[in-house]
Amino acid sequence: MAKNKYIVYVEDDEDDLMLVEEIMEDDNNISLVTLKDGQELLDFLEDQRDGELPILIIMDNNTPRLSGVEASKIIRQDEEWQNIELVILTTSASPTFIDQLSASNVKVITKPSTFTEWQQLFNTFLAQIQ
Repeated sequence: MAKNKYIVYVEDDEDDLMLVEEIMEDDNNISLVTLKDGQELLDFLEDQRDGELPILIIMDNNTPRLSGVEASKIIRQDEEWQNIELVILTTSASPTFIDQLSASNVKVITKPSTFTEWQQLFNTFLAQIQ
């Protein structure tokens, strides 16, 4: 079966990227696109404007050039992109931070710290989108 559904994972930490790539390599239905920061994400989405958009974007909040929060604000303002499911991973978040993003239909999840937690998180995402 051809992979036509894909997830975008935005992360500048090489170790976290490797974990996610390892977790996703066995999934035969969902492809993974990895990018380094929010600006790369916006450039990628612009290139995909007339093509297949991702079914899910997972972003680390703390990335160079453009953070997850900043990128999510721009994505939610674009009519074509506003319905893409967005998840921001953060190491810590105040209730106010979470509420502000939730109001924009952006999920906030505490970044996993173990491989097992990463697997559980991605298994949850995959179960929801397949």
